[in-house]
Amino acid sequence: MGMRRGTKKVILFGGFLLALSFLLLYAFTPSSQPTQTPESPTTITGLNQPFAVALTPNGQFAYVTNGGSSLVSAINTASNTITASIPVGISPFGIAVTPDGKYVYVTNGGSASVSVISTTTNTVLTTIIVGIGPYGVVIAPNGEYAYVSNFGTCTVSVVSTALNMVVETIPVGNSPQGLAITPDGVYVYVSNFGGGTVSVIDTALNSVIATIPVEIGPIDIVTSSKDNNYVYVANSGSGSVSVIDPYTNTVIATATGLSQPSGIALTTDGSYAYVTNLSGDTVTVISTATNMVAATIPVGAGPYGIAITPNGNYAYVINYNSATVSVIETLAVNNTPLQQPLPRLQTSVPSPMPPYTAITPTTHFLLPNCAGCICFGVNATYHSAVFANDTWSFTNLRLTESQLLRSLQISAQNSNLTFLSYEKTQNSTFQSEQLTYTTKNNGTQILTLAIDSQVDLLILQTQWSVNTPECSLVEGKDWNSLDDETIIITNVNGCVNVKRVTFADFFGNGKAYANLPLYEKHTVAIALGIGLSIIVAIAVLAKIRTKTIDETVSRQKAKH
Repeated sequence: MGMRRGTKKVILFGGFLLALSFLLLYAFTPSSQPTQTPESPTTITGLNQPFAVALTPNGQFAYVTNGGSSLVSAINTASNTITASIPVGISPFGIAVTPDGKYVYVTNGGSASVSVISTTTNTVLTTIIVGIGPYGVVIAPNGEYAYVSNFGTCTVSVVSTALNMVVETIPVGNSPQGLAITPDGVYVYVSNFGGGTVSVIDTALNSVIATIPVEIGPIDIVTSSKDNNYVYVANSGSGSVSVIDPYTNTVIATATGLSQPSGIALTTDGSYAYVTNLSGDTVTVISTATNMVAATIPVGAGPYGIAITPNGNYAYVINYNSATVSVIETLAVNNTPLQQPLPRLQTSVPSPMPPYTAITPTTHFLLPNCAGCICFGVNATYHSAVFANDTWSFTNLRLTESQLLRSLQISAQNSNLTFLSYEKTQNSTFQSEQLTYTTKNNGTQILTLAIDSQVDLLILQTQWSVNTPECSLVEGKDWNSLDDETIIITNVNGCVNVKRVTFADFFGNGKAYANLPLYEKHTVAIALGIGLSIIVAIAVLAKIRTKTIDETVSRQKAKH
């Protein structure tokens, strides 16, 4: 009997610890593979953790991101079948199609990058490095820029679609996710999931001009296709939709009673807002005239992203948990204007970016007091070039087929410098920059490269190196670095590569670390906790077993 009681205690205690371990893992680990639901005539299958959807301007194709397979599925809307599967980066999330329908921009949350897909060939043309955890993406009406929300670094990357590179990084609120742009392209609205706010970006200034408090967990956001119309925000944490007046940048109405709203889209005339309910397996249709529920439509399990066809007849709903797409017919379009046009924000008129100046290899920038000269081996552009204190200072310098160099200060004594290229690569932990030039006459070159970090991290360490095609130059002998990022290079002739690598702080002080999800911040603590629980469990089980054996032996001795 004693053995049975001890065994029962062991089983109960072990079961409790096992349940506790599973509870900890469930609380701090992202959801696993979704379950499947039965197919229906309006359901598209063959997806893997689908997340978001975007339609081409002609409505002929819908592109869907698959987080589980790192693929983008191209769906023919005439047959509602998958016609192509395009490999992209890790954990693709957001997706947008350019206004001309030629390209698709996909945010890769696990790769800190954006993939650019050609809709003609359904292949990736290029990959752009952005911030940590890129989530949403929206493209300007004129197609010149793509705006990417970086969840992990609390920034928005501005991508030039002509160059396919980041030209600006804008700090916004905590954990940005959804993005929406006004029809005139003047403002970008950003839903900050972790801050319960919406940031308003002036696209001419590329800076936040207003921050609007909404409700808990704003996750997706949309503006009407009509100019000066309202902005709608899906608040996942509070089960509501906030309506923002763009004239005053305040919330003027709130629709409630939703079940974890996650995606939102407006009909082409702005009459209805279609909202996916992640935990309700439905789509709620809200009349924008009354901000009241007009209909509730059952779809697949875990509906997340949503997009409406350009003709306004159908909505494509992404069902994350059932790995499907539901195609639903929208309500009849109401051609009666439901909202009066709102006047444009009466703020100060933003100053346009200064014009670029073009330079060619025949352009020379002289250093008369230093017997030096600066020129470029390729065509280039810059915003400004200022000469002072025997130093040329360039801002927003871009050499042909090179990336943007925001600031470069150059002085050269008894040297003729010819700049050839500037390259920058970046991921979630480091950034590498390399400037290549040629020099003659073995003079002295003094260069100052301004740090142009696209990830808002606290720098832990900076490493410089200087080399020629033949060898690496010796610090302290051939070159020296100063605290203000100035590099002084002496007695070098020929081609020179100046390289700087900056490492980020992920050990508790960096901003990126501070904005990671809870389970990622405390992964080590969670693992240690579970490991400690297992060790304690083993020790307790061993103690119970020893005690049980001792009791059994004592009873047997007592019998004898």
